[in-house]
Amino acid sequence: WQGPVATIDLLAQAIAEGAAVLLIVAAFMPSLTDAGFVVALAWTLAAAMLLHVVLLLVEHVLRASPTRHHELANNAMAREIYLGEKFSL
Repeated sequence: WQGPVATIDLLAQAIAEGAAVLLIVAAFMPSLTDAGFVVALAWTLAAAMLLHVVLLLVEHVLRASPTRHHELANNAMAREIYLGEKFSL
C-alpha cells in the first residue's frame, strides 16, 4: 500500500525531525551553538518540510496510484473512515 516515494519521504521526515530537535537544544543551550549552525538547521528544517509536503502532494494528489492497495489506502484516508468514534480522542 505504500507508494514508490515512501522511502524518500521517510528520509525527509527524519531530517526534519533531527533538525527540529537540534533547534530546540540550541534554544535551551545557546552557549553550545553558534549563529551559523542555527541558521543552517533552520534552512535544513524548512527544506525537509517542503520536500515532505511536495512528496505528499505528488504521491497522493497529482499522480495516479501505482497499485490497487495504494489506491484503496488513499481512498480510505480521503474519506476519513478512520475518524469515527472508535478512533476519536
